[in-house]
Amino acid sequence: MSEKLCTVVISRAAFIKSFKRLAAVVNKQKKFYKDLTVLELTVTNGVLALAVPGAVLRIEGTTSGTCKATIRYFYFLQMIEDSSHETIEIEITQGEININGVRKNISTTFFENDSILRTINL
Repeated sequence: MSEKLCTVVISRAAFIKSFKRLAAVVNKQKKFYKDLTVLELTVTNGVLALAVPGAVLRIEGTTSGTCKATIRYFYFLQMIEDSSHETIEIEITQGEININGVRKNISTTFFENDSILRTINL
């Protein structure tokens, strides 16, 4: 059985713009909770949804596969900001995320298709 894979390719500028909008919600939290904020990534057909408590943003891009993954908000933000690439390439495999060559262990869930995700109101 092959390892499940989910990929996303989106411009760095689109990520930075989205993080500025998410920051308005995250920065209103108390410091203790702000540091623990979890970002949920949901990949479906052509869309990456970024969700933090209190906000959900969708970014259109090139995707393959469907999955959900969670990572600390500030860690993910730092990885995107530190990238010097014009486009951000994300590969999500079982238990791991690879952002332009930088690997990190995360929690992931894969779906055969995105029909179950379309029934969830985010």
